Formats: sequence, structure tokens, C-alpha cells
Amino acid sequence: MSYSIEIVRKDNQKISKWSGGTTRELFIYPKDAIYSEGNFKWRLSSAVVDVEESVFTSLPRVERIIMVIQGELLLKHEGHHTVNLKQYEQDSFSGHWITRSFGKVRDFNLMMEKGNCGKLEVIFINENENIDIVWEKHLDNSQIVSSKAVAFYMVKGKVEVNFLNGKKEILYEEDLLLIYGDLGDDLTLTKIKNSSEKAEIIKAEVYYLE
Repeated sequence: MSYSIEIVRKDNQKISKWSGGTTRELFIYPKDAIYSEGNFKWRLSSAVVDVEESVFTSLPRVERIIMVIQGELLLKHEGHHTVNLKQYEQDSFSGHWITRSFGKVRDFNLMMEKGNCGKLEVIFINENENIDIVWEKHLDNSQIVSSKAVAFYMVKGKVEVNFLNGKKEILYEEDLLLIYGDLGDDLTLTKIKNSSEKAEIIKAEVYYLE
């Protein structure tokens, strides 16, 4: 089994401007991929939308999942469906759809090359509560994948991460903890401990072909 663990601090995240606001690129895989060239397998980002109405960039070979962090977002996918998203609600759609958004929000985005799969969920950790990060090879569908990534994005609060080698790190708001590599066997890698206020974390999982 082979995997990598990285912490991407807020200050090290790439920020770019677009017609509706700003996007913070949290991680792109592979690392030498360039978003504008569309040569990535998956990408994690967080955007701030400053205008009431915008049209999403067309991404023909990409599947997307978007989750609202702050605000309320109305998405209209022409010829498909319309959905109104409140905090921590999410929507999945194809990047080649014509999508219009309405509402000023902060959101979290998972983009994947077609053929890969992923999911988002929110984790709430109360004071003095722990969660284990377990590396699972099980996948609940028939897609053939070779690798996976699990990311933890700090939305609110701060937590202590205790690794098996005894090393400890603190995650602050907008930091990202990322673990990725071969599927391997089920294994507990580390523990996240909240010792202060209630913490809110977005967990992203991606299963992909190398």
C-alpha cells in the first residue's frame, strides 16, 4: 500500500479571479495539471460568488459536485433540473451542462474527470470529541478504480490531527488535510481531535483511475 499525506495551508492556496468572484484552488491532481487546460483527474476548490447571477464555465469532460458553505444558491441546469441549495446542501451535475447560478455564496467544489467518482459530506465534531480517519478500500459501486483521495476541509473551528507516528498538527479554518494513493487495505491512519469549539469540516472522497 502506498499513500501520501499533505496539509495545504490557507496561505499556500492559489487564488484566481473569474467574472463572478474568486476561486481558491485547494488541490489539483496530478500536481502538474493546469485547470485552464483541463488536464486534471480531480480538483478541489472553494469559490466566493460576488454577483447575483452567473453562468458556470463549460467543462465538457468533467463531473461536478458543489456544496454551499455560506449563503443560498439556486442552480438552473438547462434541460435537466433546478435546485435551491442552503448551507451544506449539495448538487451533482455534468460540466457540459449549461448551468446558471443565482445568489451570492461561498461554496466547495469537487471536479472529476469522467469515469471517476466521488462524494461530499459534512462532519460536525463537538468539543473533546474524536474521529478516526480510516483508509477503506471498499467502494459501493461497480466502477473500476485504482486509487483514492480523502480530503478534510476546515470550515469552522480548529482541530488537532494526531498521526500514527506521533506527529501532531493543528488545522485552522480553510486548511485542507489530504490523503491520497493506492486503495490498499482498510487501515486507521490518524485521529482528528476537537479540543475547543464545535468544528465543521467538509469531507471529500474521490475514487479514480491512474
